Formats: sequence, C-alpha cells, structure tokens
Amino acid sequence: SDTIQAFPRCSESNFSELRVNKRFAYFDRTRYISVLDSVDARAILFLRPRRFGKSLTLSMLEHFHGVQHRAQYDQLFKLCWWLTLWNIGSGCR
Repeated sequence: SDTIQAFPRCSESNFSELRVNKRFAYFDRTRYISVLDSVDARAILFLRPRRFGKSLTLSMLEHFHGVQHRAQYDQLFKLCWWLTLWNIGSGCR
C-alpha cells in the first residue's frame, strides 16, 4: 500500500531508502544545501538532540553530491525544494 500507516519511529537514516518507500514521510531539508555549501569551514558540527535527523541529513547530502547516486537523482529529488527552486528535473514544472 502507498499510504502512510504511522509516523516512523525507526532509525531509518538512508535517504534513498526513505524516499523510495512511500510509507515514509520525508520533511524536506534540501533548502539547506546551499546554506551548508556556503559555509567556509573544514568541518561542520551538527549539535542536535538524538533522533533529530542528523544522519538522515548527512545521507541526503551524500546522495545530492555523490556521483555514485546520479542514476537515482531525479527519482530522489524530483519533489524536493531544491529542484523546484531551480526548475530542474523531469518532475518539477
């Protein structure tokens, strides 16, 4: 079924697994990619409580910047803020 049965309380932190599985809701954080890319630092420290999405955010960045994920790019990001902003991809019009 493609309906969300419950808000997931699991530790799913793989961006592609979460985006492909229609049972999960994803709160889009792609709007922060340009903010993170503009930081002129060797390292960025995420100070957030447990279960706040730190690993999922890093996985999202890995899938956004990683060339090894380019075959999945349109599928993973087609409804995200980033592609809507730049009107990129087959799903953003």
